[in-house]
Amino acid sequence: MLPVPQIMVLLPLQLSRAAGGTREVEVEGKTVGEALASLRGTHPSVAHLILQESDEPRRAVALFLNDEDVRTLGRLDTPVAKGDRLSVVLPVAGG
Repeated sequence: MLPVPQIMVLLPLQLSRAAGGTREVEVEGKTVGEALASLRGTHPSVAHLILQESDEPRRAVALFLNDEDVRTLGRLDTPVAKGDRLSVVLPVAGG
């Protein structure tokens, strides 16, 4: 049985409060979707802000795996490897 990769989810400052003040959360999973499910299990308040009830990312949320937009890869089925970094990017409004 292969070990489940551990990856780091990088949170924007706006979500750090929901994660207890941290901007980096270690999760497990073999895909982006599994990593986000792991995040839901350990930090449900953060996951609620990132994910819809269907476990799809909210429309305005962008996810980058090692600087590549997961929408151009395999979306939630994108495989992850130990040491990968999944960045959560929220929209910024202002003038």
